[in-house]
Amino acid sequence: MSKKLISTLAIAILGFATVASAAQPAAAPVAAPMTTGMKDYNVRVNPLGLLFGSANAALDIGVSDSITVGPMASLMSATTTVGTTTTKTTIFGVGAGVNFFLGQNRFTDAWVFSPFAQYISASVDSESAGALAVGADMGYQWFWENGVNLGLGLGVGYYSLDAELFAISGLLP
Repeated sequence: MSKKLISTLAIAILGFATVASAAQPAAAPVAAPMTTGMKDYNVRVNPLGLLFGSANAALDIGVSDSITVGPMASLMSATTTVGTTTTKTTIFGVGAGVNFFLGQNRFTDAWVFSPFAQYISASVDSESAGALAVGADMGYQWFWENGVNLGLGLGVGYYSLDAELFAISGLLP
């Protein structure tokens, strides 16, 4: 398997894992909420991404009754061996996103529209490249009284890489 193909697959898995974020328990409020009983922030991770060696997390901070903003980070590392050739691929992404809870208060069962922007740094063995990504997800999130929540959705992002080794630019799921 070529380095270019491995890199393309790694970027695609990272992109999918970032898009398919499932929410984890919300933390207790640290300040007075804008609406009685409304949480101020939520931490999301992607447990499915862990199956593919990808760790993704986002922090959603309430800025209005139906909008959150916050940072996101992704890390993926994989080592593949084909014959006698071993290749190590590492991808790190950092960015920010906004969540619009459509027709509902934040952190309640609702359709959520989530635009995002990320910078991604990828390396295969000793070669590396950086990428900018912008996109949006659309999904539905469920929130339970105990703080556990789950989100399912789909999205698309435009990725633009700056090196020939990682020759991938365009829309990815």
